[in-house]
Amino acid sequence: MTISGDVLEEAVSWRKERRGVAVATVVSTWGSAPRPVGSQLCVDAAGSFSGSVSGGCIEASVVREALAVLADGSPRLITFQVSNDLAWEVGLACGGRVEIFVNDIDMQLEMLQEVLAVRARGGSAVLATALPSGEQALLAGDEWRGRLTLGEEVLAQGRQAIVNGESLSVETEQDACSCTCSIRRHG
Repeated sequence: MTISGDVLEEAVSWRKERRGVAVATVVSTWGSAPRPVGSQLCVDAAGSFSGSVSGGCIEASVVREALAVLADGSPRLITFQVSNDLAWEVGLACGGRVEIFVNDIDMQLEMLQEVLAVRARGGSAVLATALPSGEQALLAGDEWRGRLTLGEEVLAQGRQAIVNGESLSVETEQDACSCTCSIRRHG
């Protein structure tokens, strides 16, 4: 495992080396969770990984899921949960839950390269991902671009995420369906 300064740079670099790469992102937490929303881990097809989504607690399981994503191309939203009773048994103050979205980098490579370019210019960007489809939109400056169509409420929250320097998940009703939009702040 490598804990690099920037998981996205590592992931894009690995892809440039023609490695298969999946990116895992913490999209929601509840209770005791060692890493915040927005934390990331990248995994290559050989099982090498960089970053952290839990400080080591569930990384092995996330790596297995990432390898499965690389094998079948289907993104996954996975949930890990520890009950309060079990937490007490192992000496933790409370239980918790973490949801992690795992996606093949090929589905998001263009957007990730744009994120890195914005950051290289000293800017900030928000990458919004619809769960579980993986469709994305990028906010850089005042412009949203990408295949994901977002309502005004989500757009406003994306802009606020840049101001606040945070990542978050947003539940939204869009086109008569309910979806979660993970907003990951970069820069």
